[in-house]
Amino acid sequence: MKAAVGAAGATSLSGCAGLLEGSESKDVDPIDQEFQYAFQDKTGALGDIPDSNVDPEEASEFQVIENGVSEEEWDEMRRDDVEVARGFLSGELERLPQHQEVEGTVDDIVNRTQEIYTNPGSVESDRVRGLLQEDVEDSVRFARSLVHAVDTATGINTSGGKNMVVPNVAEYVAQEIGLDFGEFNMFTVRASEPQPSAIEGIVEGSIRERPDGSEAGIRGITHGVSLLTYSQDGELETKYVENTDASPQKYFFHAIRDPEDSAYTTSLDKETITMRNGDTQFPEHYVTGLELNKGLEMESNGVLDDGDTARAFVGAALDLIDDGHNNLSQFMANSNEGYDVTLTDSFVESADELADGMDEEDLRNYRQLGRAVYQIFENELGEDFRGDPIRGYDQPLKIDGTLEEPEFYHMPGNRPSE
Repeated sequence: MKAAVGAAGATSLSGCAGLLEGSESKDVDPIDQEFQYAFQDKTGALGDIPDSNVDPEEASEFQVIENGVSEEEWDEMRRDDVEVARGFLSGELERLPQHQEVEGTVDDIVNRTQEIYTNPGSVESDRVRGLLQEDVEDSVRFARSLVHAVDTATGINTSGGKNMVVPNVAEYVAQEIGLDFGEFNMFTVRASEPQPSAIEGIVEGSIRERPDGSEAGIRGITHGVSLLTYSQDGELETKYVENTDASPQKYFFHAIRDPEDSAYTTSLDKETITMRNGDTQFPEHYVTGLELNKGLEMESNGVLDDGDTARAFVGAALDLIDDGHNNLSQFMANSNEGYDVTLTDSFVESADELADGMDEEDLRNYRQLGRAVYQIFENELGEDFRGDPIRGYDQPLKIDGTLEEPEFYHMPGNRPSE
């Protein structure tokens, strides 16, 4: 077993697996232990992940994560996200306060998207119509058509509400219309956004004074945007998509944009950013869970709470495989609340700015990482005082190695008590 050296310091795991093997392991409480996971992949859907972790034949029973989910079943986890949107629109699924009357159905969104996509000239908004007619790539035009269709068919105008619908119906709508964009995904990536400093939950170290004397800060990495991926001329392309608007509104110059052109990737060495409306903003108020080094530096500077970046990175990996979270035992409204995750230096170096320049191999590795984390989180390690299962969601997780060859470690956790 390899030693894990990373952001949390040097941790020697030499001999760890041997310590937990044999008859003595029967008396070991896994909650208290530091150990590397082993993966028994019965379907091959985890790719090479079993090879970079402990051999199941040399591990204790509680170290072994068994994957019996086939590639087709993993794909179905994405396809059935549309049911979350249906439930949200009908009012049967109450995950977020809606703050408003919600109209329309998924069928309405399909029909409206097709109308906009095939006939951009029918759009009433001059700005949206102009952008649709300028969009060169069909997949970008589809994403813009979808966002505008959700606007006009449902009346939802909050980012939380839009995020419950747009990424959860994207693949279904494309399929219903008969569109094929190759490696097409549209999944949630959490981002930070500036808000007035008086709002509850603002991180004190993030508060900055604007030129007009007002103060703003961020509440962490909680705002939902989508990462759009698709194939174009044999290459994988990526775009950040603001689910709230099909055209630029107050701040961003482009509602759909290359990650490298986004405020989210702006270096912290830059003092300020001039936004579309002329406002002065700050680079440290914009980051997603995929800009790892920037997010970790923001944590070091007190702009984000410790662990926000790693949780957002893992949360996005889970959203890539199950954006609706309707196959998970534990639902997290922001996809990254509650997880205790550490990413080591070597892993961060391999996965930094993942959205910018992601190729098909990177996407495949990130998807397989999400599947491995899913299985770890669902894994039962024991029972609490009520007799309820203690799952991996409740336990500290460290990810070492690289994005290509990730290593997963359980760190000593706490057993829930009465």
